[in-house]
Order: sequence, then C-alpha cells, then structure tokens
Amino acid sequence: MLGGLLEKGYEIKGILGGALILVQDASMYSCALVPDHEALSYKTQFECSVLDEIRSVDSTKSAED
Repeated sequence: MLGGLLEKGYEIKGILGGALILVQDASMYSCALVPDHEALSYKTQFECSVLDEIRSVDSTKSAED
C-alpha cells in the first residue's frame, strides 16, 4: 500500500513514533512495519491507515449560542 500511495502523489512528511506520515492536500496516512504475531517477527511490508480528524462536540452548549 505504501508504494501505491507514493504513486498517487502522497509525500512522506515525517516520522511519528515508528510510522511514516504521508500527506497529500488534506489527506494523511500513517504507514508502519507491524509485528507478525505468528512468526514473532516483523512483516516485510508496510501497513497503512488513514488518519482522520476527530472533532469533539461540546454538549454543554445550548442551541441558542
């Protein structure tokens, strides 16, 4: 998946922990080598997941604000 994201124009903008951060416009992915629990080693490919913004809603505000 990492190669596919790079082909689509995503750029590696940094490292967070052990993960590469890829960015294109407002879209972000985190890609990392993950442990293979069966072999007790690391897989030889990156697994990527999209990073979504989490917005909290202030439930104490009234509709009149």
